[in-house]
Amino acid sequence: MKYTDEKQYFVSESSVYRILKAEDLVTTLAHIVMKSANQFKDKTTRRNELWQTDLTYRKVLVWVWFYFSTILDD
Repeated sequence: MKYTDEKQYFVSESSVYRILKAEDLVTTLAHIVMKSANQFKDKTTRRNELWQTDLTYRKVLVWVWFYFSTILDD
């Protein structure tokens, strides 16, 4: 914001990401690969019987965290 406000320049998010990645300032995600089943073990028969949530995050630099959340009614 300071750069945009004072210098009147705008830098796109993709450019910022590319520059931070080139300087090794973006951490990579440590993820675990899990195989999914073809069907649910406990099948639902009506609404609001089974809800799923997922939360993931990405750290940029040492002080910026982006959180992504999903909520699903099976």
